[in-house]
Amino acid sequence: MKIQVKQTDLSGGLNLVSAAVRSKVLPVLANVLLAVEDDRLRLYATDLEMSVACSIEPAHIEKAGSISVPARTFADLVATLPGGERVSLELDGETQTLLVSCGDSRTKIKGMDANEFPPFPEAVGSPAVRVTAAAFKKAIRQTAFAASKDESRPILAGVLLEASGDTVRAANTGGTPVRDGNNLTLTAADGFRLSRRQVEANVVLPGAKAVVPVRALTIL
Repeated sequence: MKIQVKQTDLSGGLNLVSAAVRSKVLPVLANVLLAVEDDRLRLYATDLEMSVACSIEPAHIEKAGSISVPARTFADLVATLPGGERVSLELDGETQTLLVSCGDSRTKIKGMDANEFPPFPEAVGSPAVRVTAAAFKKAIRQTAFAASKDESRPILAGVLLEASGDTVRAANTGGTPVRDGNNLTLTAADGFRLSRRQVEANVVLPGAKAVVPVRALTIL
């Protein structure tokens, strides 16, 4: 691997995927995977419960390749480099060492073979619901605060997402029946408080529901 990428793009990508970095279980989970494929630099981190990936368009690609490096060390280094400058990343495949260069700065980071990193889980099937990013993020802000901070209670430490399709129900006081449109409902509770928000959505699979860890939603 030998590429050049803007410092601001690389730093922003590392800040995003670092939300999934945890080192308490396996040493490799403290790393971030860097892979050059399809003319893009892909960053990936996981704790085996939550996985985050992002792609960056490099300024220049000379050679493809992949390696995983300590996320905290790499992110802290990139953050100290001049913003807007090009950062050169060059992999020594024999020693699994990443050379990071920017201006007069030269730093070598010892990494691990990319094959030792857990594979990224791929989504199977079609989306159950589609909603605008702005509406979804607003709904998250209005519900996530009510979720439990105790991760030993995973149900309460998440937000329930429920998709409802187009239905017709009787009016409360008679007259014209009420039509409920396609909606996505977000609900969070910690045993003491409850917050619920409903947003318009394009529901493909009515009745679909899932509890999503709140820490996964708050990085969106």
